[in-house]
Amino acid sequence: MELIQEVQNNITVIQLEGNVLSDADSKVILSKVQESIDDGKNDVIFDLSKTRFVNSSGIGALITSMTKARKAGGNMVLACVPDSVSKLLEITKLDGIVTQVDTVSDAKALITE
Repeated sequence: MELIQEVQNNITVIQLEGNVLSDADSKVILSKVQESIDDGKNDVIFDLSKTRFVNSSGIGALITSMTKARKAGGNMVLACVPDSVSKLLEITKLDGIVTQVDTVSDAKALITE
């Protein structure tokens, strides 16, 4: 997994590339989210446009990221979610909890409403 992080209008955008499979991947994701929250950037967008596969460890990291963001007064949105990840969220009944949108722009608009 590769991770690219940038801040746009006080919103942290994290692009995940490749497969999110290991505990090490999850730790990197959670560390980046915590750093953003510690810096006062409580809204997080995950851009999954280049993500091929996410297993239960990766889903756990996304849910934990959402919880951290919400506890800090922010939110977490998934953008450009591949069908494989969307189906996994549906199977695990997390699709009703995690906000998914088509584009990063849609995610930014949703957060700034």
